[in-house]
Amino acid sequence: MTEQLTKDKSRQRWSELRALLNKWDFIGVVPDGRQTEYDCLIGPLMRRLDSGESGGDLASFLERQIPDHFGLDEVRSIAEFSSKVKTWFDTNWSGTVV
Repeated sequence: MTEQLTKDKSRQRWSELRALLNKWDFIGVVPDGRQTEYDCLIGPLMRRLDSGESGGDLASFLERQIPDHFGLDEVRSIAEFSSKVKTWFDTNWSGTVV
């Protein structure tokens, strides 16, 4: 069964993913107050999660996107972070649509 999210629930989902990205903080800017630094990743990650991509698929996306967008060659814990995001989504938002 699919649940259509209200605007408030959609914003909550977005906010939770932002919090996960900020906690990971792969470039170390969140302590400087840059809470929206990773917002460019939220939409693409959410679309992939909505379409049922695996944690491995999410990791592959991030391994391509982060060097291209942020100019970093090495990023710590991409696979671990991707798995955490997939678990978060499956536990809290599986079966929802915007």
